[in-house]
Amino acid sequence: MRKFNNNGFALIEICIFMLGIVIAVSITAAAVQGYSHVERLKLISHEEEELKAIYAE
Repeated sequence: MRKFNNNGFALIEICIFMLGIVIAVSITAAAVQGYSHVERLKLISHEEEELKAIYAE
């Protein structure tokens, strides 16, 4: 019975570990997506400034 309890605990530990990996990956993916979105917005605003400069001439 003791061996069974140990296996059960290890199973719970593995589940928690996997859940932690899933959470970490999702946070990383969200951060990367947010960063690329910010970079895209910077790029768009930079292009707008260039277009305004061209039309101002």
